[in-house]
Amino acid sequence: MLSTTATRKSFIDSAVSMLRSYGFDGIELHFKYPGSGRSPAKDKHRFASLTEEMTAAFEKEARETGNKKLLLAAAVAARKETIDAAYEVGKLSKHLDYINVMAYNFHDGFSDTVTGHNSPLFAGDHSEESLHSSCKFAMLYWIQKGAPAYKLIMGFANYGHTFKLSTRNTSVGAPVSGPAHPGRYTFEAGFLSYYEICNFIKDGATVKWLDDQKVPYAYKGFTWVGYDNKKSFSFKARFVKKRKFGGVSIWAMDLDDFRGTFCNEGPYPLTRELKRLLEGNDWMQVKKSASGRLRDSGSKS
Repeated sequence: MLSTTATRKSFIDSAVSMLRSYGFDGIELHFKYPGSGRSPAKDKHRFASLTEEMTAAFEKEARETGNKKLLLAAAVAARKETIDAAYEVGKLSKHLDYINVMAYNFHDGFSDTVTGHNSPLFAGDHSEESLHSSCKFAMLYWIQKGAPAYKLIMGFANYGHTFKLSTRNTSVGAPVSGPAHPGRYTFEAGFLSYYEICNFIKDGATVKWLDDQKVPYAYKGFTWVGYDNKKSFSFKARFVKKRKFGGVSIWAMDLDDFRGTFCNEGPYPLTRELKRLLEGNDWMQVKKSASGRLRDSGSKS
């Protein structure tokens, strides 16, 4: 589809027709990842061209019909090496209405040999941690590359990545032999939804808080999971508001405790809490302590 102006136009025309037929507000492009993996290097430029051409087509359609212009967004990578390889950030920033940064999947049981958190706010103090593997670094790197903060949407995760510990060490950076067994409901090795994590904790898992990264993890036996909860969402919501980003996105609604039957917190506990935190100012009242103050200064990025 990206390869020529004609094939891109075919996609754009069909997208406009479908969006208007069903009353959608716009479209999000989700391409993992232009110019990376099996995608040829020239796709980096072609992807930028696609956003430019789509914006022009959306503006033209709005002028001709009197409709409100369709929105154009893209879900983009959070890892530095992929950002560098995949995106002409200046051009994307000009033509996209929103840039949804997938600030999660920094560590998983398939690509890592030691435990690491799925979506740490800060890189933390662990020598095994990459300084580039954090929400803070990803969001600020997009700004450094030329994206305006008000267009950046920070991704929040309603799930965690799991590891199979290979020793009795349960800390961050502990050796692992791969992903832990699939969850009872999601059936994917190395992955647990938030409601499955609630069950894991109910079944006796030990919960720990990473104060330098502002996220929790849990372990039981040889299973280790780094995930998010209401507390970590509160620190991330403050970060989003302080930096004046455009907002947040969630992956994914069905991974929250959507019926409220597992976590004893009502339906959609993480999603509702995040909405509350973004709407109000009571996130400032999160309890402070000597080792866990609300801050993002002084943490590695």
